[in-house]
Amino acid sequence: MKKFFARIKTAFQNKAFRKRFIIIASTILLIILLAMVMYLVGKSHTVYISNVRTTVDGVTYRALDEAEVTFKKNTFTSYADFSDEVLAIGQKHTLTVDYNGNRYSKHFHIPNKYGAVIVNLPIFVEDPNDVSKWLTEIKITDEAPETDDSNIDTSEFAM
Repeated sequence: MKKFFARIKTAFQNKAFRKRFIIIASTILLIILLAMVMYLVGKSHTVYISNVRTTVDGVTYRALDEAEVTFKKNTFTSYADFSDEVLAIGQKHTLTVDYNGNRYSKHFHIPNKYGAVIVNLPIFVEDPNDVSKWLTEIKITDEAPETDDSNIDTSEFAM
């Protein structure tokens, strides 16, 4: 082990080796840093903007009749009992809803671990500051739901 460190010590005494080592190490660190920044900035989320009647904690929120919604510079009209889908890139977003002559706006962020979320407009209009009420994560799994196949009659398919 002493020979190994002695070799490294003599290699670092060489000016050309030191310069090359610093260039390679800084390039590797720069690539890792760039990859981390690209992951955080470029992460995309599917955002479902839902305008349906909802009950949360025993409180029922009525669907909005007609609302003008702006999400990440996308403006559209949302009608009662309909949902819209928007692809959002990044973590920081702004949602603005114009409804009955009032404007409700909120800056919020979607955590990186969320792949898809639901924004509930009726709850947003009632309480835009409580993000935990109107922003819900959708958990997507690759597993098929378990079914009870014991009651299936397979006699017609028997050979």
